[in-house]
Amino acid sequence: MKQLGELMMGEKKNLTQKQEYLQYLLPELEDGLIDKMIAVATAKGKKQVTNSANTDIDPYEELMAMIGCNNAKAQLRAMIADYRMRKIAEARGRNHARAYYHAVFSGNPGCAKTTCARLYAKALANEGITQNKRFAELSRSNIVGQYVGSTAPKVREIFRKNAGGVIFIDEAYSLCDGEHSSNNTFGEEAINEIIVCLENYPETVAIFAGYPDKMEEFLETNPGLRSRIPYRVAFEDYTTEELVDISKVIANKHGFAISDSAAVKLSVIYETARKQKGFSNGRYVRNMVEAAVRVKGINLGVMDNQDISKFMNADLYTDDALFSLDESCFVLSHDIPQEHHRKIGFCG
Repeated sequence: MKQLGELMMGEKKNLTQKQEYLQYLLPELEDGLIDKMIAVATAKGKKQVTNSANTDIDPYEELMAMIGCNNAKAQLRAMIADYRMRKIAEARGRNHARAYYHAVFSGNPGCAKTTCARLYAKALANEGITQNKRFAELSRSNIVGQYVGSTAPKVREIFRKNAGGVIFIDEAYSLCDGEHSSNNTFGEEAINEIIVCLENYPETVAIFAGYPDKMEEFLETNPGLRSRIPYRVAFEDYTTEELVDISKVIANKHGFAISDSAAVKLSVIYETARKQKGFSNGRYVRNMVEAAVRVKGINLGVMDNQDISKFMNADLYTDDALFSLDESCFVLSHDIPQEHHRKIGFCG
């Protein structure tokens, strides 16, 4: 209790709502539990001081440590290898042609295309291929203007503001979407101006993402696109084993652990779910884990009484009892959202 007194006598801070709630619980808590809470708080403070000088994770290593995404890893290695060879050639006085590092990311929903693009932006900047870690995530609505002649200036402004970074255009094929036939000339204007900007901003990298079949058609809309985008990154659907591993990673980030029996059940669930139309890979996994946490709370009885202080008592509930997700927490969901596949059409 002396330690608690010393903490209370220290610098006063504004309390969060949860911290204020904890004040009402303190009289009900045993001294042993309070000592453990103080120990955790003290250790957390020391850890923050220790790690303050090393908070940035190397984006290249972070990508290489990701589950799956093997093609994305290989293409990033290829980009960096190409850049380093050109630097060596330049240092040795040899001529070398101008290089493009633009890429097409093609894959189904939930395959980490956006996550990898963000890591690409940081890794390319660290290497010197781009000048900064700026990452602009765009879609058709950010690019196409509302009236004739407004799109090209909009595209130029996007490249000007994000010069030296990475511009990520998701569902890039929608720029020439057949469903927007009245606006197809706007999409054509956007693509024509993008091609010009790829030339005028050589220090900027553009990544175009979307479904595999639609991205191939997108590249055919203008011959200048394919010739200026040398890197093709195919994102494969995750295997059942990879989906289980991703589940464990997501659960851990939420402070939970998946039991061995639950992992076996998840294998069966994912094997079935992967065959359903519209399966969303990592998004489906995230929803499964978040649903399991809710089920865990219901099973524990956290809704049976307004007072949840007993669950904070380590003598009554171990961490394993509270934060282990067993097989009863996971149920096969047939409610898979159907991804809206736009009908693609050529510009003009």
